[in-house]
Amino acid sequence: MTEISRRKFIQLSVISTAIAVGASGCKNEAIWKQEATGQYGGMANKVYPYVDQPGGTIDGIPVYYATTCGMCGAGCGLYVRTMGGRAHKVEGNPNHPVNQGKTCLRGQLSLQHLYNPDRVMRPLMRSNSGGNLQEVDWEAALTKSASALADAHGKAAILVDGVTIARSPTKMRLLQELSTHIDAKLIQLSLVDDSPWRAAAAACYGKDQIPDYRIDHADLVVSFGGNFLEAWPSPVYYGRLFGEFRQGAHRKPGSHGRFVYVGPRLSMTASRADIWLPCQAGTEPIVASAVLNEVGGKGVNAEYAAAVSGLSRAQILHLASLIKDAAGAFVAIPGDGLFSSASVTEAFAAVENLNVRMKSECVMFGEAMLPVENPLGGLRSLLSLVDEMKHGNIDTLMLAGQVNPAYHLPADANWRAAVAKVPTVISLTSFLDETSSEAEIVLASRTFLEEWSDQTPAVLPGGVSLASLTQPVIDPTYITKRHEVDSNNHPVPMMDTREHNDIVLALLSRLRSSSPLETGMSVVRRTWYPQLGVPPDAPDTDESWPNTVSRGGQWRKSHAAAVSMAAASAQDFSAQVPAQDGRFALLLFPHIYHDDGRHANLGWAQEMPDPMSSAVWNTWFEINASVAHELGIRTGDIVRLKSESGYVDGPAVPSPGIHPETVAMPIGQGHTAYGRNATEVGSNPLSILDITVDQKTGAFAFSATRVTLVKLRDAQAGFHAEQDTLVLVQDRPHGAEPPAVKNLIHETAGEWRSGRPGAESKVLEERTKPIL
Repeated sequence: MTEISRRKFIQLSVISTAIAVGASGCKNEAIWKQEATGQYGGMANKVYPYVDQPGGTIDGIPVYYATTCGMCGAGCGLYVRTMGGRAHKVEGNPNHPVNQGKTCLRGQLSLQHLYNPDRVMRPLMRSNSGGNLQEVDWEAALTKSASALADAHGKAAILVDGVTIARSPTKMRLLQELSTHIDAKLIQLSLVDDSPWRAAAAACYGKDQIPDYRIDHADLVVSFGGNFLEAWPSPVYYGRLFGEFRQGAHRKPGSHGRFVYVGPRLSMTASRADIWLPCQAGTEPIVASAVLNEVGGKGVNAEYAAAVSGLSRAQILHLASLIKDAAGAFVAIPGDGLFSSASVTEAFAAVENLNVRMKSECVMFGEAMLPVENPLGGLRSLLSLVDEMKHGNIDTLMLAGQVNPAYHLPADANWRAAVAKVPTVISLTSFLDETSSEAEIVLASRTFLEEWSDQTPAVLPGGVSLASLTQPVIDPTYITKRHEVDSNNHPVPMMDTREHNDIVLALLSRLRSSSPLETGMSVVRRTWYPQLGVPPDAPDTDESWPNTVSRGGQWRKSHAAAVSMAAASAQDFSAQVPAQDGRFALLLFPHIYHDDGRHANLGWAQEMPDPMSSAVWNTWFEINASVAHELGIRTGDIVRLKSESGYVDGPAVPSPGIHPETVAMPIGQGHTAYGRNATEVGSNPLSILDITVDQKTGAFAFSATRVTLVKLRDAQAGFHAEQDTLVLVQDRPHGAEPPAVKNLIHETAGEWRSGRPGAESKVLEERTKPIL
């Protein structure tokens, strides 16, 4: 640790005293005001370094920056606390309409995204085909990239990260310009695709966007496979509304809203429900259709729904009666659990039809202040691109953001074989993953905490017109190598990265043979100035822009027009009934911390236990406890899931909270190349999936595969990394679990299966036994 001189110690003491005095309400309020309100951005756009510090910084005085979280597509507003130019803490922006000061764990993880030791530090290129990636300067990387794009002569494609980049108005505008200039295909890739949801909303409400379900105004919420408190589409927003739904201002004292969950797995969201109806995987829309039929709409009859779902007719009728009683204060919510057939859009529409029939007063739509035109997307579009790559019709492929088809696509898609036939692959990314590590050129982009950008949130709050702004909170050019200087005696930067927009602008300038006239910030301002009513040639002293930067975006109340509701056409759901062939439905769900796998390279995400299984640093297979009992499978035993396309192995977690004909598994682990924290950790179930595409939108139905299950071997005492040891937070170090813990799930399964009287008391007694 560096020694602190007596003079520096006195300076710090004086500053600390000043802060304390300001906090106590005395006359000297300047420092306390800066601490309390912060200088959120500001007109000068100055970001102080944390290694090579310029003059003018004040030790001990924090500076805050308002920005937008880029860890998912929810678009939550953030305040980032910096000290001496280094980002120290992330908190929610209390004024932002989406999260109102709250963040999820992924938002807190953004600092590990920023300080990740496995980041791409400089541009990389291969010296020859099959050679290793080597660091080069920007001039060489950009010149070769622009040449490859120009020489493609229309045989080029740009593949965009649909979770983050495709939601940025400015980034998409620049990428559209680039694709138009070189006559390239522009395609987005998002594993959990919102296009079926938007298509259903367009059919039922006339709005091509995800609805805002105002559950805080509802008396009854019914979720059909929608895990809205977890990873998709806006968990912080719905977590806040769910709290209001339970005990908010709209509730009478002592009352709370009622929540019913229909789905095969007791997820974290389902565990918050008053009633859980564990239907067979893939039958949620059939249950919704039967309920619709009971409340006066056109759907299947309750007897048929009961026969295929595993629910009883009485359960379906009871749900219908609850919905009738709630009337307009009812709302039905679909979600990621509906990606289980080739009729994903119809499944979403079946749920939305319930809202239409009941004239739900809880379905609203916000307004995008800066709309983004959705580029072509879906698995169908990507498979078409793969086919063109196979036949030599793509000479240059550019990847923008954390888009990772080598990881997200099933093995049967043959991505690796197809991309090997593309002469030049360019990746614009911050991290090397399975896809970008195979590129010929890697353009090292900065993280969202170091760049200017903007975002349109996935869920726009009803009655609000909104756009979020991203600004850099640190400047990485000041992060220097200690004691190293160049020929001009200037410190040598540790990283030589550029903003995403700056890279695209540099490519455009080379393709147009012109000098770059804009920067990452100026191109964002060009997007925003018309919305702010500011002339393009306005001076930097115009306050509209710095005020927008200081807020983290723009939002205002908009005219809340009545939602136009029209029922989508009734569908025949017989094709969605899983075949009774003795196999299990494989239910995949985005990991609450890793999302679709993009955050598996963060140590904190790996260390955080899953809220339902308590597992860390691995994947696991959730198996019905009764089925596990019959197959002799205990907690931690290694099992194999096999589909028509391959198999994955991993530890089992028997649970009574899953349908007997379903096996559930999280998405996000099993990377083969994604940094020290993610590589060779767990299994990737996406590789063994059948290629099932939604008929209407082309989205990937990633839960439509059926698998067989077989036990490979018993769990071994202790930890064995090479054998996929299941690590739970309640594990005892240096040994196996006590027998009372290990046998508990089997006692529970046996008693539940036999239904003997007194089973609950025996389980409770077993739970409360002291474990030494």
